[in-house]
Amino acid sequence: MTPRCFGWMSDNGDPDNFADVLLGCDSIKTGSNAARWCDKEYNSLVEKAKLVSKPEERAALYQQSQEIFYQQAPWIALANGKTFYATRSNVSGYSVSLMGSDFSKAKLN
Repeated sequence: MTPRCFGWMSDNGDPDNFADVLLGCDSIKTGSNAARWCDKEYNSLVEKAKLVSKPEERAALYQQSQEIFYQQAPWIALANGKTFYATRSNVSGYSVSLMGSDFSKAKLN
C-alpha cells in the first residue's frame, strides 16, 4: 500500500459530500475513493442517510457509518482545518456559515 496525503473540504456542507464521494463503494470506479475501500454496511448506512429528510435521523445514520470508518481505518484523518474571519469592531450582524458569508444582516455601527 502506498501512503498518500491529501486534503478535502466540503463545498456544500452536507456530510454526504464526504461520506459517499470519498468512501462510497461506487466511488472506487470514479477514482475519488483513493483507498479503494468498500464496506457494505458502511455503504448501506450512507445510502439510507441520503434518503432521510429529518436531520436527527440522518445524523444518527452518518454517526453509525463513521463508527465503521473509525474501526476499519481505510485512511487516517490527521488534521482539521480552521478558517478565521476577522471583522472590525464597528461591524455587527455579519455571520459565516458552512456555505459562505451572510451579509444580509450586516451593519456598520
